[in-house]
Amino acid sequence: MGIPIGKLSLYTACGGISPAYTLPVVLDVGTNNQQLLNDPLYMGWRNPRITDDEYYEFVDEFIQAVKHRWPDVLLQFEDFAQKNAMPLLTRYRDEICSFNDDIQGTAAVTVGTLIAASRAAGSQLSEQNIVFLGAGSAGCGIAEQIIAQIQREGLSEEAARQRVFMVDRFGLLTDKMPNLLSFQTKLVQKTRKSAALGYTRRCPVVARCGSQR
Repeated sequence: MGIPIGKLSLYTACGGISPAYTLPVVLDVGTNNQQLLNDPLYMGWRNPRITDDEYYEFVDEFIQAVKHRWPDVLLQFEDFAQKNAMPLLTRYRDEICSFNDDIQGTAAVTVGTLIAASRAAGSQLSEQNIVFLGAGSAGCGIAEQIIAQIQREGLSEEAARQRVFMVDRFGLLTDKMPNLLSFQTKLVQKTRKSAALGYTRRCPVVARCGSQR
């Protein structure tokens, strides 16, 4: 509960929103930690963590109740698991005013910082190559916002995506990499083009990107 209270405190301290118009909520979906389940002092729901359809049905029941009680509510998703964060955003983006702070809030700050840095250097963001070390939901969400800004500066979507490189623990994300998550697939680099530029899954991508400036 500490995290949602802390986030809502910023709404009050920085945005001037009365605490009476905010509500911190934690969704307890169980735990697979047997030590916690056996602890007599554990205050959570004593059941294995729900997943898949059962999980989404539970979240949907909560969101429908919120919509019914407060039709004009702003819902902030916070600290949702990687595999759930993007699907939830996509599922409810046209149904309720909502955003994910880890993905979109951080992205807004990041894009603003990169725009300012580019201007200070006498250039535009669309002239830069961007490398991410980490291709989780937050990193990919930030990457999509950067791509959107590059497009606003005049590049096509294809050209914008060629300037963003996602690296995870297995190396550079390419179109030949198996088992990619749905939100990662649009951020891959084409294998043929990557090879022509000298990129490989294990090469020093940062150095290579610098040489392509």
